Amino acid sequence: MTTTRRLPRRLGATLAASAAALLLTAGAASADSIAYVKDGNVWLTTTDASRQYQVTFDGGYSTVSQADSGRIAALRGDRIVTLNPDGSIVNADGSKRHDILTPHSYSMPGTQFRGPFDPAISPDGMKIAYTWYYTQLGETPNCTPSTGCQTVYGRQGTNYVSPDGRSPFDEPGWSEQTGWVGPSWVGDGGATLISDPIQVGNEDVVQHTPGDESNGIPGAISRWFFDPSAKGMADGEMTRNKEKLAYVTGPEHKELWLYRAKGGHPYVPENCYRLTDGVGRINSPSWSPDGTTLAFADDTGVNVLPLPSFASDCGTPTAEHTKRLLIPGATNPDWGPADVPPARPTPAPVPAPAPAPKPGGPGTKPTPTKNTTTTPNGAAITLTTRVRLRTALRKGLTVRVSGVKAGTVKAVALHAGRTVASGRAKVGRTGKAPVKLTFTKKARRSLAKRTTVKLALKAGKARGTVTLKR
Repeated sequence: MTTTRRLPRRLGATLAASAAALLLTAGAASADSIAYVKDGNVWLTTTDASRQYQVTFDGGYSTVSQADSGRIAALRGDRIVTLNPDGSIVNADGSKRHDILTPHSYSMPGTQFRGPFDPAISPDGMKIAYTWYYTQLGETPNCTPSTGCQTVYGRQGTNYVSPDGRSPFDEPGWSEQTGWVGPSWVGDGGATLISDPIQVGNEDVVQHTPGDESNGIPGAISRWFFDPSAKGMADGEMTRNKEKLAYVTGPEHKELWLYRAKGGHPYVPENCYRLTDGVGRINSPSWSPDGTTLAFADDTGVNVLPLPSFASDCGTPTAEHTKRLLIPGATNPDWGPADVPPARPTPAPVPAPAPAPKPGGPGTKPTPTKNTTTTPNGAAITLTTRVRLRTALRKGLTVRVSGVKAGTVKAVALHAGRTVASGRAKVGRTGKAPVKLTFTKKARRSLAKRTTVKLALKAGKARGTVTLKR
């Protein structure tokens, strides 16, 4: 990159500042919210950390991003989950769904996909970009299994999916892109910035415009810039007004470099500052909607850092431009313009049950207690015959539902929060019917090695549990 760079200046906790001044800066945009992950669940916080809101309670989440409306895309295992801020699971059109299984959520012999990673939902909530990796075992004339070696081919790239699960986009220009990863949306969402190329000699950062067929190339890549002094660039984001640019740098991802973006591509950014006093690995730099403050995570948690204007130059840091730990122990922040939802209503207290009359007292008779395993609404789901785990995985698991409405009922078995078996049956006026649950191929493989498996059973309003042993 042919440009004169300003010597990177150390920025962060080394600049003295009062906590009160920073607090006013961080809380300036009171309607904003920062989504983050803590203890495996998705949370939202106000920008001054005065109020937090827990979105999910089922655990297993690793990254999160949010659209302007507050719509959330979070990664749970190998599935992308789309959520409303209140935790309800939704499609882009508001209808309910569960999660998105992408083409990169599976493997086959000799070929292994790893992904999706770091899903980023667009500002309008209608597109999700994510990273994928791919390895394949191959052979060359001098490297074969007979000689005791194999060749491993590696690839990486970015793909796109719609939040309703129609994946991938099949229109021209929406096919997966190979070479760069770590997508973040530019401006209002017409393009993404991707970085960390797999091929030596490629630009550190490029702009990908899905659906752009300029020069007859669907999904045009616009090569932007290369910074040899950064020693690798990944996990970056640009402000909405294209004034500032932040990237995680270095082989261990322990530095954060800040650039004057000059309006974005094709203008070459100006290197302004670097933050080197973070603790451990840095991830997920995310700008406030007005571009004045940066949120990012390190090993201590989510931090916020106010910055001067980069409109005409790199600006001059003052006492208020000091990073502060906002949410200890949190990771993967994403800043958006939607407000944090109001606190959930406190559940009404359950009245204590009246004491049971003592049997055998004067003028009283013992009150019989009905032995039942039904749920409070009278519906139940139970195992019809005791069966071994190995047999159930191979032949299915038959359960009996009772107390449900007449019609077709779907029963499912869940393990660790995921559906592993399902089945359907018709229920007559008696409200009772047997249902055979068939395990999925993936469940048969993963559960076959276990000695004991506890399943949660659901069918309409009926609930139950069963433990299978090998």
